Amino acid sequence: MPPRAGGSNRLHLDPQFVNPALGDYHLSAGSPPIDEGNPAEAPTTPYELDLAPRTIDGTSSGVATVDMGYDEWNSAHNSASGTVSL
Repeated sequence: MPPRAGGSNRLHLDPQFVNPALGDYHLSAGSPPIDEGNPAEAPTTPYELDLAPRTIDGTSSGVATVDMGYDEWNSAHNSASGTVSL
């Protein structure tokens, strides 16, 4: 995925949730919202919904930033079956 251009957004792209039919709205690896959040608009708590750090480098770009959405992508959250695992 190309880096985010200043002022652009990815709200029109499929967020690639793990399994929305079963209520699993975690982001899948490679999801467009990963590392695309605005840190100024992110909650001030250091941890997200699953108690993982809010700011991580989800795209291995060398820059840690927040994701778009309520939950940060973290490979430890998603098992191969698409179920949540901590």
